[in-house]
Amino acid sequence: MDPTSLARLKRGDFRILFYYSEGDNPDPEIYTSMDRMLQTHGLTLDQVKFVTANYKLRNKPSFVYFPDDEVYYRYLHILENNYVKEHNPQKRNKKFTCLIRADKVWRKIYANFIYQLQLVDDGYFSYTGYKYETSHCGLDDIDQWQDYDDTLVPDLLGFELQIPFKCDELSDNEHNNHKLIDHKFYTDAYFNFVVETHFDNDTCFLTEKTFKPILNLQPFIIAGNPGSLALLKDLGYKTFEDVIKESYDLHTDHRKRMSELIKISYDLCKLSDTHHMRIQSILADILQYNQKHFLAPKANRINKLLNELEY
Repeated sequence: MDPTSLARLKRGDFRILFYYSEGDNPDPEIYTSMDRMLQTHGLTLDQVKFVTANYKLRNKPSFVYFPDDEVYYRYLHILENNYVKEHNPQKRNKKFTCLIRADKVWRKIYANFIYQLQLVDDGYFSYTGYKYETSHCGLDDIDQWQDYDDTLVPDLLGFELQIPFKCDELSDNEHNNHKLIDHKFYTDAYFNFVVETHFDNDTCFLTEKTFKPILNLQPFIIAGNPGSLALLKDLGYKTFEDVIKESYDLHTDHRKRMSELIKISYDLCKLSDTHHMRIQSILADILQYNQKHFLAPKANRINKLLNELEY
């Protein structure tokens, strides 16, 4: 920044805006980098506004929460207009859809249990094993799971030998193209087992992975951060506590949350088609409400953001 602009910033004429659409843990990456920059230029935190998709930071000084993925994914599919428009109350061929692209330890643990419990054939299930570099570790570190199960490590090694699991012929790039919707994953499977981006306690972050079943009229569970369902409700959506146990969302112990998610996944797979069709009938109004709420204009979200950025 040139000296004149820096002087105006220190005088309070404007603030610096950082816009980060991800929901990463801010410690150490964000906090450390911000502290270093502020000290270098003689600034304070109140001269900065940091917009983030991490809901946990909504009440932290200088941080502003914005549900970036909801707004973006809604805009994308208003334009594409290729989403599921009618709820299917009839018998479906699969009990669940669970599409996992990028390889992470905690995702692999969940997917491994789907495999070990012989549920793979009950669903549209994929685990491509795509690997990428990230500075975020947390529960992606196997050491955080060492006491979870006595045979976890050999089981994961055995699971890796089976990767990739695929239920389509798309490439890695196509799997990451959020415009694409294969209707059968939503109309021909009763539930979606959403495997989100993070599982840690230091963030609450919802991505297009959660908004896909909402857009496409499919009930779901979320393997993600504690408080994910509470965040959805805060955004105005309804969940499915009338028919499934959603207490997993409250567990901050990652082992307990994982165990409860695995149990719910197993139980849903063991329900009969008749039971599932009854559930779909019960949830039909909620599914339609959620889709309508998702597709509604999001000017209120943007106006709220702009109001919080004012000073």
